Amino acid sequence: MSIIVIEDFKKDNDHATSVLICSGGDDQALTIATMRIDLLITKHVTVHNVGEIEFMIVAKEASSSALKGIKTVVDDEGNCRLYAVGYDQRLSVWTIDTLAMTQKKSTSLKFISSAPIDIFDVNCLDVCKIKFKNNDCREIIAIGGEGVELISMNPNFFRAAKALHLSNYLLLTCGAGFSADSGLATYEQMAETYQTFCNPLKLIEDEDRFQSFWREFALTYLTTKPHEGYHVIERFCLKKEIELKQSNHISPWYIYSSNVDGLFQQFDCFKNSLCEIHGCATNMCCSNGMGYDNGLERKGKIWKDWNDRVSKSLVEDDCSTSVTIKSKDSFQKKL
Repeated sequence: MSIIVIEDFKKDNDHATSVLICSGGDDQALTIATMRIDLLITKHVTVHNVGEIEFMIVAKEASSSALKGIKTVVDDEGNCRLYAVGYDQRLSVWTIDTLAMTQKKSTSLKFISSAPIDIFDVNCLDVCKIKFKNNDCREIIAIGGEGVELISMNPNFFRAAKALHLSNYLLLTCGAGFSADSGLATYEQMAETYQTFCNPLKLIEDEDRFQSFWREFALTYLTTKPHEGYHVIERFCLKKEIELKQSNHISPWYIYSSNVDGLFQQFDCFKNSLCEIHGCATNMCCSNGMGYDNGLERKGKIWKDWNDRVSKSLVEDDCSTSVTIKSKDSFQKKL
């Protein structure tokens, strides 16, 4: 069992306190309840008047075994979390909206996640906070049984999750590190050949190798499966869209990416809110008119040679032909 104060107020000689009580047991259920305690303080005596339970929530089957340890923690921003552990050797984490509890809302208790532990015959749990000089903080969970296991939790993760949950709009910026979890190498990890052919002038110097090189990379990107992070963002954004009831013309999120793999384009919900600042390797553009900028010829011998060979007819109009390839089969057919 665990108990914390969620509301404390005074009026004249009366002192009232609302507390949150959390408990669990052999029924595998998790119970949280609010109770008001009235104190009448006089010169010589303090009278305790414990009222009835004001509101209670029971989460049935909160664990697959008897719950043997529970601890409620409140951080500096007032966010309340509950840690629970039982014979099933899993530490579960829950959030409690204390304001919603005082308003008697059934959605006050929410499960966040769980993690396995290596302690048998679990019989207790406790939590302490450690603050560092840089104002960073960790919550250390101690689980006892046949031995002791310590688990560190970073409250900043919970704060970030809460901020996202409360947000109306989201700007996601990402680069090569986000692609790496899909098995793609970052720019720094690539061979020198890759960095060389990222220069568009190489198309003029070595046209066949340039096109062959990017053809192979485009095929690689088309056959790469986005990692789970993309799907997490998709679920979040779709849920936000439903909550905000936005029209198709106003997106509550925006993706700003420096990646060229086109993985975000595989998700319909990102197509109208995606900016790929370096372009996309699966979008093939006509290069005939690149020797001109708004009808004016680019300076230098390399551009003159290119224009003399392929783009004399495009002095007045830039070539805007482009093709977006969505699959390996369609890519090979178009090529």
